[in-house]
Amino acid sequence: MGETTATSCVAMINYVGQSKPKADLFTVPNVHLHWYDKQVRPKRKMGHINVTGSTPAQLLETVKTVKNFLPDALATNLAPLINN
Repeated sequence: MGETTATSCVAMINYVGQSKPKADLFTVPNVHLHWYDKQVRPKRKMGHINVTGSTPAQLLETVKTVKNFLPDALATNLAPLINN
């Protein structure tokens, strides 16, 4: 077995019912898209975005930045979780 200590903080943002995000999202450091190449339809999970940070505070700031690149429907759903 190997070391099991966490090396970073991670958040996953589900991408639901929207077409693939624009490439400018990926100019944000520590952001990676996993896209499933499915046909877009309402309420269907199309992929997810993984965000990492070295501290919880850094992770939260990166997630807030990512929110600015999301379609309105996804950003609205994310806002209550990060604006506390």
